[in-house]
Amino acid sequence: MRILIIPIPGALISGYDMYLWATANFGGGAGGDWGQRMSDNYILSTLNNHEIEITEHEIGQGFGLPDFYEPQDRPPGGFPLPTIMWAGNSATITNWDVWMLRYTWSQLKQDTARFPTVPQDSTLTNIAANAAVTASYCSSWESSGALNDGFQPAHSNDREHAVYGNWPETGQQWVQYSAP
Repeated sequence: MRILIIPIPGALISGYDMYLWATANFGGGAGGDWGQRMSDNYILSTLNNHEIEITEHEIGQGFGLPDFYEPQDRPPGGFPLPTIMWAGNSATITNWDVWMLRYTWSQLKQDTARFPTVPQDSTLTNIAANAAVTASYCSSWESSGALNDGFQPAHSNDREHAVYGNWPETGQQWVQYSAP
């Protein structure tokens, strides 16, 4: 998971799984699958702390864990252990929180609308190996054919087979695969 601290509304957040939005004069915290929003003073004051209760609670919401603020939100028999997801019930992440995260994700991954799977008997075929490859530029001593010749280099300086490169060109370069 990548966490980006965004100090002002409207800052660029695309490309991040969740974000932490530090907000001046914000009381408490708010969290969801979009990220977490908390007081900038709280975040800064807890940077060196071992436990950061509000941040941990809000990140739990980002992972899909529910809040247990009200009695009707809690299990009828109570909790077997304290939980950070009930504000004030625990100052630390507990074994119950770990179990709840595992359970929540086991349920989420069964949601085929959210996580579609490819059937085992799929007729999908990777056509990249047979595709025609073109590139905006290829160094004269290298080969664009190396992009789909099926060989995996052992390291970045592996020259057992042809390699692709675009040095010394600068700026944006592209590679295109076209179906045969």
